[in-house]
Amino acid sequence: FYNFVIGAYSYWGPKAGQDIYHMASADLMFGGITIVCGIFGTLAGGFILDKIDSTISNAFKLLSGATFLGAIFCFGAFCFKSLYGFIPFFSVGELLVFATQAPVNYICLHSVKPSLRPLSMAMSTVSIHILGDVPSSPIVGFIQRTKSITGEQRRFC
Repeated sequence: FYNFVIGAYSYWGPKAGQDIYHMASADLMFGGITIVCGIFGTLAGGFILDKIDSTISNAFKLLSGATFLGAIFCFGAFCFKSLYGFIPFFSVGELLVFATQAPVNYICLHSVKPSLRPLSMAMSTVSIHILGDVPSSPIVGFIQRTKSITGEQRRFC
């Protein structure tokens, strides 16, 4: 779901920022947050995995925890009526979502014998794009269009 979420945010995040928070430069804000969180989140995920002893079990624990907390923060961000509440929560959520990269790659590399590692990474890369960022924007757009979700209709928060 990592690439699905990032793919959806890349298009629909700025649109939601404009519609819900009336942001003039939503593309710049979402892009900046994504770049900074992508770099630091990926590095943090690798650093944490190294510190907690790199094992497949620990990689799954880190992956589960970062995904769970990242989802809470990203969802919670859209519950704020204020842009000043949204930005910090969304940033922490994206940081946690990007922290999943190290454990995912570790699991892909260490769950197969060494001679199959290139194939494992290739299959992972193709899978995350085919099931993730490629279909996410149209699917989220379809849901948004059929449900007519606007800033005033955020009853789930």
